[in-house]
Amino acid sequence: MNGTDMVITAIEGGINHWADVIEYNDAPGKGKATVIDREDGTQYTVTAAGMTAAAQDVLRLYPDTAGARYIREDDIDAEAADMIFQTAVLGGIVYG
Repeated sequence: MNGTDMVITAIEGGINHWADVIEYNDAPGKGKATVIDREDGTQYTVTAAGMTAAAQDVLRLYPDTAGARYIREDDIDAEAADMIFQTAVLGGIVYG
């Protein structure tokens, strides 16, 4: 799955429990999203490239999770996309 698809998967269902989407771009190769953390009001922006890099971080930081398995199988669902998004903008999983 490419970075833009990961951004879209995250904002369409993965991150809804902790963030509100302000804006997004789903253009191939240029995907990005800007969100606001519901808990503290912090605004974050993630790009397709950032999601691709964070997917590798998830594999390294959380190798035994279902999300990591989905990444390895290139079958990223909303849960895995949330893990990737949180890792990209928060440095790791903060909101379970």
